[in-house]
Amino acid sequence: MKKIRIALLDDGLASSQISIDCEHYEFCVVNNQVLNLVNNKAPIINHGAICAKIITQDNPNIIELYSYIIKEYSNNGCIDDLLKCLYHTISINADIIHLSVGSCSKKDYSRLKKVINSITRRGIIVIAAISNKNIITYPASFSNVLGVSHNIRGMSCGILYYKHSPIGVNVSVCSPRSITDIYGKAILLPFCNSFAAALVTSNVLNMISKKQNYYTLDQILNYYKKNAGIIYDC
Repeated sequence: MKKIRIALLDDGLASSQISIDCEHYEFCVVNNQVLNLVNNKAPIINHGAICAKIITQDNPNIIELYSYIIKEYSNNGCIDDLLKCLYHTISINADIIHLSVGSCSKKDYSRLKKVINSITRRGIIVIAAISNKNIITYPASFSNVLGVSHNIRGMSCGILYYKHSPIGVNVSVCSPRSITDIYGKAILLPFCNSFAAALVTSNVLNMISKKQNYYTLDQILNYYKKNAGIIYDC
């Protein structure tokens, strides 16, 4: 089986404190062009590197990771850059697109819907975090995207599955409590929707690795429904 190509749209892999053990590449938008980026390391612990670690740590040998810088550290990203990077994921033949970023603005709905439709028509799986405000978020709230939130009810409830969520979330799982840095020390993580989404992406990779075949979005949703601790009709 060929390596699974994952596109991660976040704030990059800049952390020199977190080891990303799979084959990986990085891109950023410069003068309206998506360009390859090299030697982008700094003594920080950034959001994108944390998500990359969560996604890849179980199956690094089967993954090619393509990181797209949408946010610069704590700053909000630009919707135009997000759109450019989403279109670029088509050109690299991504299998899964993971988004920690999105928009809660209705004015961005149409443009994001157009590119997500173009992506999913090609069989690419899109997994996206709902805003931490737990409101409608694009593209996470789209019906052809697996929208994820953190399970605030705790690990005892396991997976929460939503049939018809008003904000478009499909699945809630407990976001990871920690990851390990390059020295083997635990980095404690806050509970948040984007880390929960990274865990779901990791779980989908585990599913693909065991089956040695790809899944459709409906098959992935059925898996979570069957394994849910609680199923909500609303």
